[in-house]
Amino acid sequence: MAQLGFLLDQRYCIGCQGCETACQARNEAPVGISLRTADSFEYKESAPFLTVSCSHCEEPACVATCPVKAISKNPENGIVKTDYEICIGCKACIAVCPYGAPKYSEDKKVSMKCDFCADRQAAGENPACVDGCPVKVLTFGEVESLGGEKSTEGFEYSEKTKPAFRFIKK
Repeated sequence: MAQLGFLLDQRYCIGCQGCETACQARNEAPVGISLRTADSFEYKESAPFLTVSCSHCEEPACVATCPVKAISKNPENGIVKTDYEICIGCKACIAVCPYGAPKYSEDKKVSMKCDFCADRQAAGENPACVDGCPVKVLTFGEVESLGGEKSTEGFEYSEKTKPAFRFIKK
């Protein structure tokens, strides 16, 4: 299996934040911690809307930086995952991530991030954020087959980390 990634079709995103809410519920994230952030039609006057989470980069800075090796990249599908039993909450991953994906939880004393719902995928299900999108503009699959572009306003592609996130611009 090749590198998995997300595709956001900004032409049809309505800014409902369904993806963000689904992610929050699935991860039981503490109040104030969003592992996926999404623009809202309530706060932004018009599209294009943007939703981002961990980009499961091809060359993730967080993996190389974690001093206790709590963050790893699955060589089969490219999913970057944190082992919260090992994480010491040092915030090194937060400092190096160019996309602001890891979030520190004061309650849990760890840096949390999207794990691409690896357990749901292993069970044959979609990531929660994908299922939470009512207009189905957030999809996922092998990066090479997703199409889309590598950058968009508000989210710049970094050659350094090579994020597995693509867009279809409005």
